[in-house]
Amino acid sequence: MTAHAKRAEQTGDPSPSYIDAPTRSVTVGGTAFAYRDLGPRSGVPLLLLNHWGAVLDNFDPRIVDGLARTRRVIAIDYRGIGASGGTAPVTIASMRWRGM
Repeated sequence: MTAHAKRAEQTGDPSPSYIDAPTRSVTVGGTAFAYRDLGPRSGVPLLLLNHWGAVLDNFDPRIVDGLARTRRVIAIDYRGIGASGGTAPVTIASMRWRGM
């Protein structure tokens, strides 16, 4: 059990820390994207974009947990990176949404 899970058990705080948040998947335009979602469900969510080639585990959990105390935070793996499906684009132009 992680330190956050122990603290949550003691305080009754049900929100998981970033390292305890489940990795989920959503399919968009035929491509499955891996993401983690935590924090309150009210307000405008904060979408975390990582550096190229980085995966969900490269985000610093202490920073994400701090952000998620007051807002919803969604971190994603890019197309073809980490647990996301598809092929990773090799140019900035090819990173755009294909529906545009």
